[in-house]
Amino acid sequence: MKFLIIPNSETQWKELWHINTCPRVKHFWWKCLVDILPTNVRLQRSCRYINNIFPLCKQFYEEVTHVLFTCPFSRAVWMRIPGGSSVLVGLHTNIAVVFESWVKLSQQSISNSNWLNLAIIVSWSIWNERCEVQFQNKKANPELVSRKAMSFAAYIEGLNVKQQTRVVMIHDNIHAHWKPPAYPYLTINCDAYFDKHTGLTGIALVLRDFVGQWRGCSTKCYAGVKDSEHAECLAFLEVFKWNRNMQQTHVVLETDLQGIESYITKHAPVISWEYEDILLDAIECLKNIPHWECHFFSISCNKPADILAKYNSRNRVTRVWLDKPPDFIESSLLEDIVTVSS
Repeated sequence: MKFLIIPNSETQWKELWHINTCPRVKHFWWKCLVDILPTNVRLQRSCRYINNIFPLCKQFYEEVTHVLFTCPFSRAVWMRIPGGSSVLVGLHTNIAVVFESWVKLSQQSISNSNWLNLAIIVSWSIWNERCEVQFQNKKANPELVSRKAMSFAAYIEGLNVKQQTRVVMIHDNIHAHWKPPAYPYLTINCDAYFDKHTGLTGIALVLRDFVGQWRGCSTKCYAGVKDSEHAECLAFLEVFKWNRNMQQTHVVLETDLQGIESYITKHAPVISWEYEDILLDAIECLKNIPHWECHFFSISCNKPADILAKYNSRNRVTRVWLDKPPDFIESSLLEDIVTVSS
């Protein structure tokens, strides 16, 4: 049936949706393949006053193939990518034909499959740079774009390897009580409490070591948060801002929002698109932590952080504790230690 086939090609849509990469990248490519990417040429069809020149080169019409392949800027990006020069060979008049050739190449070997992931991420990164130039007056930098694209592709490939070798045991993720990490890791439990009546969100982070001892905690208060999912994503990002000062190298990140764990470890599209940027920033920060893990734990295993987040929402406290924990979470910390000991 026609609706199963990508327009102007013989490739089925499932070839796009089955690529193991970030959902946002696949969404970008879907827009390209159905010709709804908001390039200036496309927008000018509806609004004649729009300038249809590509802002990065200021010479040619902003069409999809020019943006991604034939512009001097995009060519400079591809030339910095291993194997990228092969992309620049031949005509690029049909985006569907380009994608189809990449898919056929990826089916030949695993290394070519990794190349497909890299190629679609590079394309997406070029478009992102275009948007930042257009809307934020950023100066385009092909070297920076290529480095970011390769780094993000390597991260996705790493997740795919972990996913293939990982033995999934459901009961390992469902505990009645909190458990300390293995030596030499430290755990940072993060939680957020969103008060829909006041619009305030309390964020709390609790740091504990591999024997269950408290090592510190941090709180922050946000206003203008949209919902609890937004709040949990902000709490997760706050972990990296705190760890930037502590410089911990072995960290277990624990959250009671399963969507965050799924997005970070499996790049599953389970978080609202509005908050993906927050988690993409978190993924970028993960590159600065040599050894990390991310786990989902139920709220019953996250009591100290939960109590601290609720307190923070009511009292609007932004503070770091390193000498002694707040009195009102000491009993829940002690309860976890007793449970570990037994």
